[in-house]
Amino acid sequence: MYLLGYLTAIERIILTDKQMSVISYTLPLGIVNYQTAVVRGDMELAKTLLPSVPLEHRNKIAHFLESQGYKKQALEVSLD
Repeated sequence: MYLLGYLTAIERIILTDKQMSVISYTLPLGIVNYQTAVVRGDMELAKTLLPSVPLEHRNKIAHFLESQGYKKQALEVSLD
């Protein structure tokens, strides 16, 4: 897969493969910023960025937090 670009207006990443098939995925910028803050260990920044993460992605974020060792924060973020 080759990255063609990111459309911020619709929060989609555009990719292509060797057969020139174009594929796009939803990738909200709020998720990227939040996960970057967590990986850096800046949980204060992550807490301020959490409202920018869409509600439908909160369980995905909870799984991410759990995989990073932040089980307490994962429970707080999870909608289940």
